[in-house]
Amino acid sequence: MTTTMTTSLHRPGRRPREAAPSTGRSTLVIAVLLAVSASVIVLAGWAAMSLTPGKGSSGATEIAVKGGVVQFEGVTPEVLAHAPGMPGQMMPQPVPAGFRRISVEISLLATGTGMTYDAGNFRMSAPGVKPVPPQRDALGSGVVPEGSRVNGELVFVVPESARTLSLHLRGADGSIPVDAGPAPEHSGGHAG
Repeated sequence: MTTTMTTSLHRPGRRPREAAPSTGRSTLVIAVLLAVSASVIVLAGWAAMSLTPGKGSSGATEIAVKGGVVQFEGVTPEVLAHAPGMPGQMMPQPVPAGFRRISVEISLLATGTGMTYDAGNFRMSAPGVKPVPPQRDALGSGVVPEGSRVNGELVFVVPESARTLSLHLRGADGSIPVDAGPAPEHSGGHAG
């Protein structure tokens, strides 16, 4: 007589394992993760492009200065509307007819022992137009310590029709070409 012995993988007192859940659930999780990752990549690319909307056509985006480098980050038109309840003293100076206000974002990077800066040393020029200082700024003056960076904004009033501009800094060799883009339909604040 032959006896057959079977061995069970089931331990007494424990339930046997069930088969793995269907792959439909796993596929859904993977699809959602891929969609989120793709969205993040697209948004990151879009954000990177929007950081330099006015990059000069020559590709030059920086100029060397004593103690560091001035880097051009981008330019945006500044369209201002008087918000209800905003005190008059908070409103910037009006822009003369035929002109518009642009905001230029820059970074100052100290590569030497330090870099002294002053927003009043910057000028914007257009072909056939005298260079102008910033109307206002969010940069001020100071010293950038070695290996550090300071970001700032310079606001210039330029001819409405001017698209190709140049950013100059006293004491720098050369200038940075700035594409101001087309004038907006309403550049705001025209003086009467």
